[in-house]
Amino acid sequence: MKSSRIHARKLSNLRMRTIMKFSIRTAFSTICTLIFLSLTWSHLHAQDELPTSEVEVVKQFEARLVESNRINIQPEKEVVQPLPLNFEYEVLNHQEEVTYNPPEIKPRGYRTGRGPEIYRGFLKAGAGWPLNYLGQFGYRFDIDRQRNANIFADLRGLNDGQVDDRKVMNATIQGDANYYTDLGLKLSGFAGFKRDMFQYYNPPVEIDSLTTSKVNYNDFTVGAAIQNYKENNFGIDYKLMIEGNFLNSSFAQKNNTFNITGQVNKKFGESFVLSVGLGSFNDNYKDIDEIKQNYFELNPVLTYSTGRFKISGGVFVLSSGSDASIKPDAEVEVGIVANSLHAFVGADGGYKINTLRNFISENPFMAHTMDSLRITNTNHYYGGIKGNINGISYNLQGGYRLQKNLPIFQIQTPLDTLADHFLLYEPVFDDATNIYGELSVSMPLLENLNLYSLIRYDHYEMDELPEAYYIPSTRIQIGGKYSMMEGRLNLGADFNFLTAVKYPENEFREPNAVFDINLNGEYLFTDNFGAFVQLNNLADSRYIRWQDYEGLGLNVLAGISLRFK
Repeated sequence: MKSSRIHARKLSNLRMRTIMKFSIRTAFSTICTLIFLSLTWSHLHAQDELPTSEVEVVKQFEARLVESNRINIQPEKEVVQPLPLNFEYEVLNHQEEVTYNPPEIKPRGYRTGRGPEIYRGFLKAGAGWPLNYLGQFGYRFDIDRQRNANIFADLRGLNDGQVDDRKVMNATIQGDANYYTDLGLKLSGFAGFKRDMFQYYNPPVEIDSLTTSKVNYNDFTVGAAIQNYKENNFGIDYKLMIEGNFLNSSFAQKNNTFNITGQVNKKFGESFVLSVGLGSFNDNYKDIDEIKQNYFELNPVLTYSTGRFKISGGVFVLSSGSDASIKPDAEVEVGIVANSLHAFVGADGGYKINTLRNFISENPFMAHTMDSLRITNTNHYYGGIKGNINGISYNLQGGYRLQKNLPIFQIQTPLDTLADHFLLYEPVFDDATNIYGELSVSMPLLENLNLYSLIRYDHYEMDELPEAYYIPSTRIQIGGKYSMMEGRLNLGADFNFLTAVKYPENEFREPNAVFDINLNGEYLFTDNFGAFVQLNNLADSRYIRWQDYEGLGLNVLAGISLRFK
């Protein structure tokens, strides 16, 4: 009996606890439901109270124009989209740089800024006083994701009108085609043609039974290259290029060159890189006589770098005809203060073939026959410091060169008969010791303002000649670029100074110093259309670099520019 009561009491307690738990759960569930319904109603009510007016979001976009110089892109992955704009051209002007220095209008094929737009082509045209003109055109063809091609044309000239026969014309057209294979190879082919015309603005004379005051040069270039554009299984980067140049003049001069160059790089671990360069250079010059020159170069170099220390060591193995030599190629660099101060010292050497093509690029008033051409043999020893301090980059370097067969320009005709002749130059070869010092600085003072400067001093001691004629001892270049109005207005200025050159004593006009101040600007009316102006030689300096060839004074060039997709 007692047991039955106890059992009944336990059962009653259990039922009471069960009812209490159910009641708590029910109450909690009810409260949560009420809270959820309340929040939902409040949210819906708030939405009903939102304003019904439209809101327009406008994001300002303005592209900026920057200099489009050479853009070299070596992709490391598969090409999955059209390659970016890439005009890989260097416009070479054969006119003497001081007598006539035409304005340099650098191609701008695309604009960049916030959200860059790519422009595949550009066109520039301009004219100025005294009568000078400029025309440039470039375009990139993206055939598909693996193939592209480029074309570039340049035409510029001068017809002074103030000085008899002071006329210059330079025309260039170049093109290349590139193919990126699935195997990671880039195959390239290129070709170009240049026609340069110069006139001698001195009294005419009969030359080879012809009375003329001008000379034309036609120069054709063709070549091909192969290189890897992504990593391969061997971890080797390589490039091989073959190039031929064929030049002839209106005086029956011919200058043909054929060169093969190659470079192979292999990285070992994180610190070692082995680089091997090779080159075969061949030159053939012919007027009345024929002159042949050639040399072969092999240049292996091993580089070790870790932290602030870098050392490279190798050799130049050089051969020319029956002559052969081995020259050092070594450099040691030590970081003294992080990136702010690095010290370096090194030694190298090499050969250089002296060609008619090289001579007329420096001095267009060349003789129409040359008795000899030689290869310059150089040993070079140098040292200096470099670094970056608060965005200011600098490089201070000095050294000396021992040069065998250095070409020095001299007047070809004997001095006592020059009164009725053009002043024409030919190279005279002599051994020289060159001691030099050079300082270059780049200073980005503001976000859109960059200043740069270069100062160089050269001292020559000649073996047989009294002086190193027509080589300036001091060169100073100072310039700056400034962009404003969100890239629509771009301004530039530069100053150039060359000391007066030394020359053989005679009765002709003494060469004087070059003092040149230039200003330029470009304004973009739209993303596709702009105008430019250049003011050259503001000091109207009538400098003379080559005897009796007075430089161009104040000159102006203005024109328009177009960009298109």
